[in-house]
Amino acid sequence: MSLSKLLPDADRSVRRLITVQQTRNPYPVFLYKYRTGNEDYLDRLIVHSELYFSHRDDFNDPFDARCNTVLEGSGQERQMRFRELIEGRKISFKTREKLRTQFLDPDRARKLSQRTTEEIADSIGLYSLAETPRSLLMWAHYAAEHKGICLQFYLPEDLSLFKGALPVVYSENFPVVNMLDRTDREKGALRAYLTKSLEWRYEEEWRLFLRGQTRTSVPFAPGALVGVIYGARCTPETVQRVQTMIARREKLGRRRLYEWKATLSPRHYGVGIFTHLVGPSKQWDGRPSSRSKSVAARSADAQPR
Repeated sequence: MSLSKLLPDADRSVRRLITVQQTRNPYPVFLYKYRTGNEDYLDRLIVHSELYFSHRDDFNDPFDARCNTVLEGSGQERQMRFRELIEGRKISFKTREKLRTQFLDPDRARKLSQRTTEEIADSIGLYSLAETPRSLLMWAHYAAEHKGICLQFYLPEDLSLFKGALPVVYSENFPVVNMLDRTDREKGALRAYLTKSLEWRYEEEWRLFLRGQTRTSVPFAPGALVGVIYGARCTPETVQRVQTMIARREKLGRRRLYEWKATLSPRHYGVGIFTHLVGPSKQWDGRPSSRSKSVAARSADAQPR
């Protein structure tokens, strides 16, 4: 895919800035969303430019957005943290003393902190994106065994939203958050939403998250959605459904989407992306999809902690 073909002139200064920054702290210009092509919500995304932020329980990973909380510190640090929690709150003396007893008891305090952390996580809306449109497993798992589609987002078109996208870190263990350490407490919450099992690392996932907007539609700049890639096995019915949405999108005065086609390599375990209805040259024999370098994997934000 040609970047120059996809990027409008007005965005080139932003593109240049992001591209230069990749040499220091890699950041993608494009991110992708794999879909079956038959979702009810697809109309809201393609035609009306809305992202649906999910609750963590809506994801297929039951461990999503989980962490372990601990309270490691001195008795004085516990007292200071307790005062921070009740400061400015109208609490009766009896209730305050009951809470103090709970908080100063290590086991009860840990359970209370864990419960509070879980309640906060339940209020966070999450939206997942992938870094590459060439992942065989992503096409298989999230795009109906290559019969679906993959939507292409150009991040510089809506930096107010997409600058908040961060790469997921893959680990063998839950992130641990020390609730008595202010710095760890603030950064630990972020780690909880951006850490998944090593078994998911093939997703090369980036995430957006919004407090208090779970299971909510959030508008994005229409120009940020620039293309749709039809899977190698995409059915004519799915192509027609998507093209109908693209036509409706154009009637609203929004930029037409580029249409691409994923093509299976004749020699390697990989797919190539080509202009829809044009396809590859006769000389093309592809390359392994696993050979592509991941921006997320190179990012300092994504290194194991």
